[in-house]
Amino acid sequence: MHLAGGLVLIGSPDCLERKAEVSILDWKSARSPRVTRSTLASEANSMDETVDRCTYINYFVAELLYDCRDHHGRLCIERALKQLQCTDCKSLYDAVISENPSLTEKRTMIAVRSIQDFINEDECRWVPTDVMWADILTKEDMQLCVSFQPWLSRPYVMLVDEREKHKCEILTIDQSVLLSNMDALHQPSCHTYHNAVRLT
Repeated sequence: MHLAGGLVLIGSPDCLERKAEVSILDWKSARSPRVTRSTLASEANSMDETVDRCTYINYFVAELLYDCRDHHGRLCIERALKQLQCTDCKSLYDAVISENPSLTEKRTMIAVRSIQDFINEDECRWVPTDVMWADILTKEDMQLCVSFQPWLSRPYVMLVDEREKHKCEILTIDQSVLLSNMDALHQPSCHTYHNAVRLT
């Protein structure tokens, strides 16, 4: 069984340098109709769907706030905000930022290539599990509930990346950043959700 959860958040560019407050724009927690063979496959499917949701919101904001017509009057929508995808799955992060990811499952490769069609390597971030707020959307855990409730009253993000190139200054005209924070849990069908252990 593949459980997927995603959060779409909006915040200022400060979130690229330090702990920063954000607002929740969208969230989803559901079973996926697609059968997956591994945790990586589940995470890839979840990120693929979350990238779609985040991109849709980005285009929606662009059409809402900006003149999206070219000089011929045709609708020409582009993403208005810098868009970042966050995951605590290091193997997925490595695959997404790789030009030629080494994956054995073809379906997982399709999901990763789909993600890469919408974002580039600088728009993906790896974050530690303890600040992966989408965890609560896929796991029944009292400790997660206790830590999630204060975060929900004042949401924030802490972006961490191991690569030096991501530590450079990133400028954006619109002074806002759209982020998606997603999580997925892959379980064999013989296990029940509340008995699952972390597989990441």
